[in-house]
Amino acid sequence: MRHQHRSFLCAVLAGLLAAGALLLLASGVNADVPNPVRIAVIFEQAGKPYTGPVRFTITCYGYSYTAGPDPELAPGSYTAERVYLLSGACTGYGCTVDDDMYLNYRHLDSCDLAGDASGVRFLVKNYAPTPIDFSSCGSPAGSDYRSPCELRIAIPEDVALPAAPQGIAGPTGRSYAADFLIALVVTLLVELPILWVLARGVFKLTAVSTRRLLAVGALGSLLTLPLLWFVLPAFLNPRVAVVLGETLAVVVEALLFWRLLPARPRVAVALSFAANLASFAVGLLVF
Repeated sequence: MRHQHRSFLCAVLAGLLAAGALLLLASGVNADVPNPVRIAVIFEQAGKPYTGPVRFTITCYGYSYTAGPDPELAPGSYTAERVYLLSGACTGYGCTVDDDMYLNYRHLDSCDLAGDASGVRFLVKNYAPTPIDFSSCGSPAGSDYRSPCELRIAIPEDVALPAAPQGIAGPTGRSYAADFLIALVVTLLVELPILWVLARGVFKLTAVSTRRLLAVGALGSLLTLPLLWFVLPAFLNPRVAVVLGETLAVVVEALLFWRLLPARPRVAVALSFAANLASFAVGLLVF
């Protein structure tokens, strides 16, 4: 039994190292290409969430320069021009906006915020020095801003807004609960067939009945998906929550496959890693 535990831990470690390698490869980016980012946009007024529909545009001014280091022009020696634009439309609280975040060879002086909240327009001059707070991405400014980042927009308190509809919207603009149910269905539709094909065709787990195989696979998703959607986001920034949540999903489901099918430790980790990788990739397309 001790040998089995050691084998399982080794297999889990190998799976995590492989996942880390994939993340490093996925995050590699040339210094002169766009840095795609998914931004979680949150609207607030007077420190309270605003759940109504909002359209916004953040316009940044400064100067552009040719490839090379920033010439750091002295204030007053140039006429500031528009060098960056970020806009989006949210049907409710907690939506996401995708952007290429190409800021190479652009010096930003300041950014203005213009918006329309439930039909009420507002404008904030010199809203911020940059379009988003890059520290929310988990990476320092000037490095890889890969998704997700966070943008909290404070609607001025003197803007009289109509009552917003209740409830928090999910990534697609529906209610958060509806998007969670969609994610759960998508996860099961993707992971269970992959689990069955690999278990039967690759690892030859013929002693395990199909009913037991699919039941254990569904149990893994039912245990880990609420953690990823409801628990971790309440305590961690979005990027950390996604990485930690997906890692825990692989570990928890591998443990279930090892103990409940049962499968050899390496097989359990391989099944869990492949199923979760596939559902994560499909989830990026859906959400």
